[in-house]
Amino acid sequence: KEGTRRLYTRMMRKFLDRWGLTAEELFQMKLKDLQSPDPRDRRRVERMVIAQMAEMRQAGLSPSYCRLLAKCVKSFFMSQGLELRLRPQDKPRGQYNGSQIILADQIRRMLSCVPWELRRRNRALILFLKDSGLRVSDASALNVKHYLEAKTVYNENKEPFKVFKPFPTRKTGGLAYIHIGPEAVEALDQYLEERREEGELKPEAPLFVSRAGRRLRAKAISE
Repeated sequence: KEGTRRLYTRMMRKFLDRWGLTAEELFQMKLKDLQSPDPRDRRRVERMVIAQMAEMRQAGLSPSYCRLLAKCVKSFFMSQGLELRLRPQDKPRGQYNGSQIILADQIRRMLSCVPWELRRRNRALILFLKDSGLRVSDASALNVKHYLEAKTVYNENKEPFKVFKPFPTRKTGGLAYIHIGPEAVEALDQYLEERREEGELKPEAPLFVSRAGRRLRAKAISE
């Protein structure tokens, strides 16, 4: 994912700057260490990573953020055909309770609190995310054509559901099989009709747009 690539690149620069190395020098160091007959030499880079994570922790950074350093250095060596071996006990520990799931009554409260400005867009966005289960980065990447090309299926009460074509997710590249129900369909139809009344609505246009008419980014959706 693009955001992950930028984060890893930034943290890799910090690691190289901390030890006064270039990427090539780090690679050659690890290659030489792996060829050493003394097994104590083979974890030199690992000890550097452990030491810097400890420094970050002492500076007040969270354990999860410190562990990102190990992830990005490991990713660097994987891309070069080498292995960085870090044990679980090598990494800073900290409790993480995971993301809290949103409940149905909380979704209803969100819908009731949507302000009048951009009301149709925000209602459509909440209902679409509720039904689809997509990450906000994937919702941001959708275009109008993805919705227009979705197949309409009716249940026994003649309520419309939309079945999207398989959509590759940004984070993993895996396919998302999107289904949305009647409330989301109605909200999206109203939102797109509002945009159509304001001007031409092209299939290539983003499904969700900002005040300026540009693609609504994942950070803005979260906020």
